[in-house]
Amino acid sequence: MSRWNNRNAIIKMRQIPSIFFSTIILFSCSPREENTISETIELGGSSESISDKDLIIPIDTIILKRSTDFHIQSIKKIKEYKDAFYIFDERGYSIYKVDRTGRIISKIGERGKGKGEYLDILDFTIDSSSGNLVILSSNSNINVYSEDGSCILSKNISKSLFWSITATDWGYVCATKHKTYTSGEDAFLLYCYDKEFNLISKNIPVLPIQVHTPTFTSEDFRTKGSGVFYLDSFGLAIYSITGSKDVKKKCDIKIDNFLSKECLTSSMSFIEKQREYNWIMDWFISNDEVNITYVHDKKYCLAKYNAGKYCYNYQYNFDESDGLLPHLFDSKDENKFLSSCIIDDESDALYGIIVWQTQYK
Repeated sequence: MSRWNNRNAIIKMRQIPSIFFSTIILFSCSPREENTISETIELGGSSESISDKDLIIPIDTIILKRSTDFHIQSIKKIKEYKDAFYIFDERGYSIYKVDRTGRIISKIGERGKGKGEYLDILDFTIDSSSGNLVILSSNSNINVYSEDGSCILSKNISKSLFWSITATDWGYVCATKHKTYTSGEDAFLLYCYDKEFNLISKNIPVLPIQVHTPTFTSEDFRTKGSGVFYLDSFGLAIYSITGSKDVKKKCDIKIDNFLSKECLTSSMSFIEKQREYNWIMDWFISNDEVNITYVHDKKYCLAKYNAGKYCYNYQYNFDESDGLLPHLFDSKDENKFLSSCIIDDESDALYGIIVWQTQYK
């Protein structure tokens, strides 16, 4: 039985991989000086190791119940709202609402060209003040659904290409992730909208190249208290968003031998040459610490950063871990995270949701 098993269920779980390239799991690290006090996060090597047990521990597993009416094919993202979980089924082009027992309550979306159907879903978010669910689809189209599943707004909101979205107290923020083909006044990284999706501000010009490299972050946006933070894994910075016109760079990220222009502009070049470069994989924020996982010199590493206090680098210890860190999604509790898992019960595979409690090293 896996260490991540629910203690009360006779099941076997295997973690859904955080990355689909198996070439990066040959890791060790070299020394670097610690206790760096800076407004720059330095992603380097280290002789000190860390394992998943030092970061997170599983405290609950919710098994998604079988249903003749619903079939979840893959889990791309999980959000928690009130007493339910909302699951983005990327292959099923759907958002499922699931209660805390694992029972599927409802479903929005499916593949197609008709009403309520999608050719592509890129991301979704939930407005915690209204309960409205917002689906972001291709070409920067949004559809807003009320809690009862009724579509109350459909709108194309930009000529720029948006890939991710998050809700705030005052509206929404969308990100192009430097992947838009537009230029000039339609080429920014972050766009802020009010709750009716009227544009308020454009922020941070995109890079002078259109990025095609895949991103591996579980969530581009992270919420801490009333603030929202965005990781720019290509422009190498973290931005704080405290208002519709208050988008500021929180800190720079420094990583040597970062991806070449060729790798950034060609996903095939990245697949072929990823071992030659260093790059960011994922991140999460816990207890005022920014945690970033990254590849450095063919090693899987993690940096812990607390603004103005410290920036530590670690090598990831696979001998004491159960593989790469899972994709961690924010929960209602700032010290807990959610992830998906696949559960084998001998006759069939089921999906589940793991609740994680953060640890301190």
